[in-house]
Amino acid sequence: MVCLRICENLCNLWTTFLSDLRFLARLGRTVFRFADLRRFIMQRDPETFAIIGAAIEVHRQLGHGFLELVYQTALALEFQDRGIPYAAEVALPIKYKGKLLTCTYRSDFICFKNVIVETKAIAQLTGADDAQLINQLKATGFHRGLLLNFGAPSLEHRRLVFGLSDDPRKSAQSVDGTSPQPAAEIYL
Repeated sequence: MVCLRICENLCNLWTTFLSDLRFLARLGRTVFRFADLRRFIMQRDPETFAIIGAAIEVHRQLGHGFLELVYQTALALEFQDRGIPYAAEVALPIKYKGKLLTCTYRSDFICFKNVIVETKAIAQLTGADDAQLINQLKATGFHRGLLLNFGAPSLEHRRLVFGLSDDPRKSAQSVDGTSPQPAAEIYL
């Protein structure tokens, strides 16, 4: 079972690596070093890169098996040590059809004033966890979210982007004046 998870993580890393490699190739680069690729990924989104780095350090120090609150508290300390601006348990307003609901959503963390960080301490992330974060992004109007799972033997993280598109056809309005529903993209 552990070997299967390690293989899945390696497969996800390899897929991400190939995706970034293809992007760099479109820019005209043909020779790459791992340090170049890592620098490129970090420059593409340094904020989520820093958050994931802090989470990796927490998991390295504590391992897996604690309750979620322990990891949240340790992560808050790591954010302070690294100078990552954050707010914990922030009440975020939720809109429905343009109207503000009386209830609010409490996120585990909001980092850099625009990244939702959801922490878990479960054996394995599921599609329901992805759906929860996508709904939080949709309801709050934020575009980036991180799902961090400290319950697995190695840290699981997923970076979700909602509502942003590099393709102008996807973000343009249609002829009848309605905008298409933005799609969520998952980056492992």
